[in-house]
Amino acid sequence: MANCKNRELSDLKEAISLLKSFVNEQQVNSLPQKKLILLKNNPLVQLVKLHLTKQNRVEATSKPLTHAIEQIKRHHRLLERLTCGSEEEAGFAIKAKEAIEGYNRLISQSSSQPNTLTARIRRFLLGDEPKIKGKKIFLPTPAKLSLTNSSQPHSSILDTFEQLPHPPKSAAVDLFRMKIIREIEDRGLLSIGQTLREVRSAPIDAVAVRSVKSGDLAGGSIASLRQTCIPLPGEKFHFSALFERGANSEIRGVPIGDITYHLTSQQTGFPDPALICGFGFCEELMPRLPLRPEVAPSLELLLNRKHEVAFALLPQGALNQKAKQLYSMQKQLFDQDRSYFITKHRAIVERILRLFEADEADLRRIKSYFQKLLQTAPDYDELSSLYRLLNEATIEAVATLENSLLSYDAMMDKPSLAVVEESLINGLNEEILPKIGDDTLLNTLQRTLVRPTARFILQSASEKHHFPPPTLTQAELRLQSAIFYQQIHFFQQLEDPQTTLDTAEILTASHSYFDTLLALLKGEKASTTGELALHLVEEVEGYYNSRYLESAV
Repeated sequence: MANCKNRELSDLKEAISLLKSFVNEQQVNSLPQKKLILLKNNPLVQLVKLHLTKQNRVEATSKPLTHAIEQIKRHHRLLERLTCGSEEEAGFAIKAKEAIEGYNRLISQSSSQPNTLTARIRRFLLGDEPKIKGKKIFLPTPAKLSLTNSSQPHSSILDTFEQLPHPPKSAAVDLFRMKIIREIEDRGLLSIGQTLREVRSAPIDAVAVRSVKSGDLAGGSIASLRQTCIPLPGEKFHFSALFERGANSEIRGVPIGDITYHLTSQQTGFPDPALICGFGFCEELMPRLPLRPEVAPSLELLLNRKHEVAFALLPQGALNQKAKQLYSMQKQLFDQDRSYFITKHRAIVERILRLFEADEADLRRIKSYFQKLLQTAPDYDELSSLYRLLNEATIEAVATLENSLLSYDAMMDKPSLAVVEESLINGLNEEILPKIGDDTLLNTLQRTLVRPTARFILQSASEKHHFPPPTLTQAELRLQSAIFYQQIHFFQQLEDPQTTLDTAEILTASHSYFDTLLALLKGEKASTTGELALHLVEEVEGYYNSRYLESAV
């Protein structure tokens, strides 16, 4: 395994080095410097000479550069791990990302069209663009943001703490909430309505803390009020403020200093279950990073848009406020008719079980489980968090098991695909089951979906590790179409200018979401969006089969 990792790191370093050389060469041979040459001699002659020189260089550069970009994509997991590695590894990861960003800037510059005829002629002859007309390098890493108004970590004052025996007085709580609202509004991160709803509904913790000055408890005279708000899945606000405590340990309404806040946001562009009627499959079931995306144009468009949406969902991003409105309305609709949504969840889960021929005992357990849900009436976040827990556990498991897939092409005696598949299934079960606990829904779904999950992962990994992609069964193809539909539906909700987030409109969209999912899982005629999902399934299957045949030649 160590030798395999060393070889992967060597391949990655070589690829990054070639990419950096390419970017540097483009910058050295930029148009302004070429203009200086043209001024010295006959412009037309020099233009033609430079054009011919460029043409001769293209063949020598295109193939190695294309291979380097493939290697970077192939080892993107390793690059992620290096970011959190030793000082030397983290330094290399930073330089690697700078090289990728530099290449992406060149691609962006080449896509802008010159304004004048002269400039267009010069672009054609001088080649003021990358030597290959490629796409930006999009790696499947989440968009992240972290903001704080303190140089100290949010929890630094809580090194030792104890829960206070008395709740804070209402004056202290009201003042704390007022300070939070003012802080959020000053930053422009939430609307007034969203601010009030989040701050009023989120619980407040009160704890005794160490004195900031002395590092001791200082007679128990200082306490902290803390609150965490989640206005959007993946986005969290942590707030804290120090208050004086009386002799009887009660918190008075007298704050010490300013409020401390810490905002974190991590988005992937893939819908959280809470943003699509509470139900959603795992992101890992979709292709993540095709090495030649131009060969699968619909998939390329989908994944590129997913990447762009991830950044648009960050605070102050173009889609952040709309996503928060959608989240709020989904919860509102669920509260108005819980029985409808819970019944639809049950229908989808039962359809999945029947699709993969689950035994009658599992079907009875799921029926009983959802009957209890109808009686206990869980809230929207409680229900959607179940699917999120399974999805997050699957994502963590796949990241952990990636090493075993990466070592496949380094093995002297390669095992059969069936052996690799069973090994991956066992690994997924070992990694996921302890994380999801004893919940009947999660355990049943995990046992049912583990094999198709493994086969989807192997399909995506086949071109990276040169083994034949598995031939998906009819049931797996239907499931894959439902996963693609989930992503497309999310885009439509967020980006369609006709979507006004009217209550009746969102309710209609929710009905359509469930109906189309069920139709796709049953293999029945679906909506127009569902047909697009079916097209993606065909394109993806053809892409991975053709890539394997190409590598086998």
